[in-house]
Amino acid sequence: MDKYQRYRSTEKGKITNRKASAKYDKTERGRKSKKLRNKRYFATDRGKVVNRAKTAKYDAAKIQRVPIWMSNEELKRIQFFYAKCPKGCDVDHIVPLQGKNVSGLHVLSNLQYLTKEENGRKANKFS
Repeated sequence: MDKYQRYRSTEKGKITNRKASAKYDKTERGRKSKKLRNKRYFATDRGKVVNRAKTAKYDAAKIQRVPIWMSNEELKRIQFFYAKCPKGCDVDHIVPLQGKNVSGLHVLSNLQYLTKEENGRKANKFS
């Protein structure tokens, strides 16, 4: 193990490495690299399992966040809202279903259309 590898294995070295990686990820080349890395990972068997588990967790949370008092008519309006989503946009929950500080309901008044980029930046935050 050379001097560089020994330093990177220390706690200070790990912190330095994380900072450097975060800085690289903000560059155009870093974003492309990360996108390609994720694409390769989610094409593997393990990546597919992880993705399915994440999707199942989200779907279960959505079902749990549907209020008991909601009528079938309201559910149909929500389905229509999803069906009419403009091309290049995603349906987003204004107040996230699984937020850290607050959790919203899966109701029509909590839905909005966002571009894929805006939705990715918003992530699971309430803003």
